Amino acid sequence: MLEMKITIAAPDLAAAINNLAVALANGSTVPAEKPAKAEKQTEAKVAAQQAQAPVNSMQAPGAPLSATPAQTVAPVANVPVAPAVVQQAAPTVAPVAQAPIAQAPVMLQQPAAPAVPTGAPTYTLEMIARAGTALVDAGKMDALCGLLAKYGVEALTALDPAQYGNFANDLRALGAQI
Repeated sequence: MLEMKITIAAPDLAAAINNLAVALANGSTVPAEKPAKAEKQTEAKVAAQQAQAPVNSMQAPGAPLSATPAQTVAPVANVPVAPAVVQQAAPTVAPVAQAPIAQAPVMLQQPAAPAVPTGAPTYTLEMIARAGTALVDAGKMDALCGLLAKYGVEALTALDPAQYGNFANDLRALGAQI
């Protein structure tokens, strides 16, 4: 962490602020006290600072950088300040022509019709197994075994997937929800 202290000495600052306040309040200028002496002191301080801290344009790598480079300050002439007069123009409002609002025709959206299946529904082995389980729970085990024998299989896993639709229709005929 780098700590810097900057001290600004302005012995006549309070008097300058008071003169400015009086000038703004009265609308006139007040001559500053001792302007020539203040300019000479500023020039002398700048010259002393330049002599004490010369600016090196080339520094060795890793060398600490100076906090502030030396600068020259041109003396400021004492110029009387007149208060600025600000005139405010009245805002002008241009008339705005409004175009008539055209009403768009109101279009009611009709609810989409439910999709009607165009082909035979597809069934999975899981769907057929759930329907068969419901038949067994309903006490129709013998009817289910007869249906398996009709298709020439001993278990649902041996049933050809091409036969799932026909088998599902036969299950529905026995009372299964599928």
